[in-house]
Amino acid sequence: MKFWEYCIHSCQDSGSEVEELVEMAARLGWNGVCVLQEKPSGKISPGNGHGMDFASGVVIEKTRPADLKREIMKHRMSREVIAVKANNDEAARTSLDMAEIDIILPGPDTEIDMVMARLARKNGICIAFELRHLVCSSGSARSRMLSWLRKNAKTVRKAGAPFVISSGALSPWDMRSPSEMTSFGKILGFGDPAIKKALGGGLIAENRKRLGGKWVMPGVEIV
Repeated sequence: MKFWEYCIHSCQDSGSEVEELVEMAARLGWNGVCVLQEKPSGKISPGNGHGMDFASGVVIEKTRPADLKREIMKHRMSREVIAVKANNDEAARTSLDMAEIDIILPGPDTEIDMVMARLARKNGICIAFELRHLVCSSGSARSRMLSWLRKNAKTVRKAGAPFVISSGALSPWDMRSPSEMTSFGKILGFGDPAIKKALGGGLIAENRKRLGGKWVMPGVEIV
């Protein structure tokens, strides 16, 4: 099985930083890594791929639906992954109604309810569970974060919604190995088959078909 780390954040938006992220991913045992540009000024790629499969993504943070839609369409045909920050419930509902999005990144103030989870399943949008929320907290705050993540995970499981598990790293030193991400998934209550799918490369494979020019819709291609 090939393991993909989907939500690595590139804050500096530079080629050297991306190469450091890719190098660390290779050292940790990942087969593929998707780097999400926070403030994209152009598509980035590592100078040295370190034998890794690399995908370029973008993370969008817009509150108005029209602005969000415009930004999605700007990047959809040039990026392998479109992620959207959902820092509150309203932002999550808006994002999950747009099938052109690949992943939503819920913030600590976002509780995924059954309506949201069913929208995610209907539109094929993955809900991200990022370890960073636990790593960057401590004491009672960490306990609250774990409770929040588990509650969202329970809803996602019940609805059968797609999801990804990620470190959500902001630097190479925040990254974790596939085995650690598997353990994180188990802590959240997911079973082995679901975790393997969440860490697999299915999303990238489907979107590369989309960018290949023969893609019509999920499951339909021109031959």
